[in-house]
Amino acid sequence: MGPVAAWFRLGLWIAVIVLVAFTAAITHWVTKEDAPSDDSAVAGFLRDMITHHGQAVEMGLIMFERNEDPAIRTLALDILTTQQAQTGMMQGWLQAWDLSQTGAEPPMAWMAHAMDGRMPGMASDEEIERLHD
Repeated sequence: MGPVAAWFRLGLWIAVIVLVAFTAAITHWVTKEDAPSDDSAVAGFLRDMITHHGQAVEMGLIMFERNEDPAIRTLALDILTTQQAQTGMMQGWLQAWDLSQTGAEPPMAWMAHAMDGRMPGMASDEEIERLHD
């Protein structure tokens, strides 16, 4: 790579970093004005989705580590990286709003349909263990 290409790449990275910082600052400023409450449906939904995505990351990692098929490994890596990125975004919103990452309510309580156990779409511990086998 020549010196011009290196400077271009450095400039591009600096531009991306500035854009991300600017976007984060604007998002923080705007969302602080209309921040949801700790017991809101928005906060409850985000917390439940963080749990849901966390399990998808775990399952993706299991499948990535246990398979040699390139198609399965590619899909598993895509699932675990995108779900982890979305989890980070949701955690960031809660943090920007000064809300706790976890709530005291059971899953789905924000919908007035609190669950006694796991929320819909969640695998059981036994199902996760079967992925390890």
